[in-house]
Amino acid sequence: MKRLAVFLCIIALTFSIIGKANALLVEIDRYTPGDALITLDTTTGFEWLDVTETMNMSYEQVWANAQLGAEGWRHATNFEVTDLFDRYLTLQNVGEIQGYFGITHYFDSTQPDADFWMTHGFITYIGGRSPYGNAFIKRMRGDRLIWEARDFSRWNTNQAEPYVGHWLIRQASTPTPVPEPSTMLLLSLGLIGILGLKRKSKSG
Repeated sequence: MKRLAVFLCIIALTFSIIGKANALLVEIDRYTPGDALITLDTTTGFEWLDVTETMNMSYEQVWANAQLGAEGWRHATNFEVTDLFDRYLTLQNVGEIQGYFGITHYFDSTQPDADFWMTHGFITYIGGRSPYGNAFIKRMRGDRLIWEARDFSRWNTNQAEPYVGHWLIRQASTPTPVPEPSTMLLLSLGLIGILGLKRKSKSG
């Protein structure tokens, strides 16, 4: 009975680690220790710049910004943003996720439960009606979450919005290694085997 309990504990630990290994965001500093303005997605190896860093900038201002260019940033596509939201966003962790990427606007409504927090930025829209688009996370009081990536039928690339930034992305130069599920499973099976041999030798 004890052996079965230990076995079940190891299996539970294994799949707990696997779940975390497949979905992990890591904060990285950009300018000063603790500013946490970059978020590394360890699953894809992409780094994301805090959306608030590019608020009130037009597409052309972003493209012409020497520092952003030197650091290797580019606009994320609708697929990349949607993939990020699909893998990480839940009703339970939306506040935490917005903490990673920044809140561009808070709206305080006079209506009950109508306040909302926005993480809103421009993207490159691939496959839509326009090469431009935007994506947002909207967290509303009263346990509601809305997120979307969408294209513009037309857009002035010189236009900037005071409460909208840009979803900028780059490939991490040194991605954080994350154990693969198969590696963790093999490790756990090895531990189970060692445990079984020890018990066998004691009983012998």
